[in-house]
Amino acid sequence: MIVYIDMDGVIADFRSSSYFIKKDPVVSAPPRMYEHGFFENLPVVDGALWGVRSLLKNKNLDIYILTQPVKESSISYTEKANWIAKWFPELSGKIIMTQHKELLSAHGRILIDDADWKWKEAWEKYNGTFFHFNVNSYDPVHPKESGLDSFRSMWETIVDKLKDWDFQTEIPKL
Repeated sequence: MIVYIDMDGVIADFRSSSYFIKKDPVVSAPPRMYEHGFFENLPVVDGALWGVRSLLKNKNLDIYILTQPVKESSISYTEKANWIAKWFPELSGKIIMTQHKELLSAHGRILIDDADWKWKEAWEKYNGTFFHFNVNSYDPVHPKESGLDSFRSMWETIVDKLKDWDFQTEIPKL
């Protein structure tokens, strides 16, 4: 089973960066996103190191990073690759950058992404399975009200869902 993991908002903490101003997921890119060092210096999402490495241990899964670089910023391609090499060196040869993630969708392929508004319908149109890494449901100020303790709990849910799945007969749903 191929699992594609988005970078921004799923493993790289795009939202907590000092450059991100609005909480609205459908906002235009922050201007600082075009500056050198923006992507390369993003912090890692809490739980992402553990979550990704747990998925890598699962012999039924083939893990890739699938990220959309900023098309107007050639440096975003390099910085995203450098960020992956720093935090997930075991995946540095398994990075796919595209403006059209849906082209990789197919039955039995999973995309873990925070941008459901952008990718869910397109991904499922080609029979892929979309796991929404719902950063909007987590409220660090009122974590109990959001139903999640942390972003780590989202990773724990994903790892648990994929841990013992019989991929021959069922496609997991999150």
